[in-house]
Amino acid sequence: MKILQFRVKIFLSTLYLISGPVSCSDVFGYSGGSVLLFSDLQWDVNNTRYVCKMEQSGCLDIMKVQTKSRSVTSGRFMMYSNVDGEFTVLIRELSPQDSAVYRLGVGNESRKDIKLTVQSDSCCGGITKTNAHLGETATFDCDHPDEFKTNSKYLINLKDQNTVRRIICTGQASQKKQKDRFSIFDDGRSKVFSVNISDVREDDGGVYLCGVWRKETSVGYYSYFREIQLQVTAPGSSLITVCVCVALLLIGGAALTFYRLRNHMIHDSASTSQRADTNKEDDYENVPHGNRYNISMGPVQSPNPNPDISDLVYENLDPNTNQSDLIYENVNIDSSG
Repeated sequence: MKILQFRVKIFLSTLYLISGPVSCSDVFGYSGGSVLLFSDLQWDVNNTRYVCKMEQSGCLDIMKVQTKSRSVTSGRFMMYSNVDGEFTVLIRELSPQDSAVYRLGVGNESRKDIKLTVQSDSCCGGITKTNAHLGETATFDCDHPDEFKTNSKYLINLKDQNTVRRIICTGQASQKKQKDRFSIFDDGRSKVFSVNISDVREDDGGVYLCGVWRKETSVGYYSYFREIQLQVTAPGSSLITVCVCVALLLIGGAALTFYRLRNHMIHDSASTSQRADTNKEDDYENVPHGNRYNISMGPVQSPNPNPDISDLVYENLDPNTNQSDLIYENVNIDSSG
């Protein structure tokens, strides 16, 4: 037994020397929220940076890059270099399935393991969408769990999904804070803190995360429990949209009315033609049955009582008649002459 324990110690020591120092810290997030993790590692552009999820079969790569860029995004995961040059990871839209140990590493020597536990709370999670007009004031509320009554409240902005910018925080001794056009008020009794943005500008639109700073263990982190999606529009854009919709409805109604009227006229024309044909048939049916095929012809009279010989010739064209006989039969001989 002692031999086995000794071999295990040797194996762990060898693994430590090969892989470098590894520490594990516990962090807590909320379902539907986000967490911002700090690795205590420097963002080395000359080495590969990666985030992987520890599983029984090994560490499953989530992100692994070697780039000069200061931030990289892949789905819900984003790793970047903060203002201090520290390797930082943001995980959004958390779910209970995200509970695991994550390894953040730079190259083959520096790494840090972080154990993430995702909790559920009725106050937290989900996305709130809000609209604001240019030049007006935007206001939104962020609920938080009861355990964060005394924690400092923070608001950050995700610019183009690749840049994290801290906007404002309350501080531990203050419930209200003003910074430029942004103000934040923390009402500890209602477990809500409110954010106001005055004189809204176009670049104020985007994603905001509401959260707290936590450091119960050796590592500090941000836990965000609400996501706000702010859309900034021009003052008259809503009216223009309504007018366009009304115009489209009117055009559609006019087209439908014309289509129905046209079909009605075609139907009436076809009915009129059918009635005319029916009247003709009725007139034919009103003729007495015995007279339908009775055709009468009057007597044919000769226009000339003394027909010319040529007239007689053409009027008596009969293959069985000798035309010369007809000619001589009509010659009058004057015996007195």
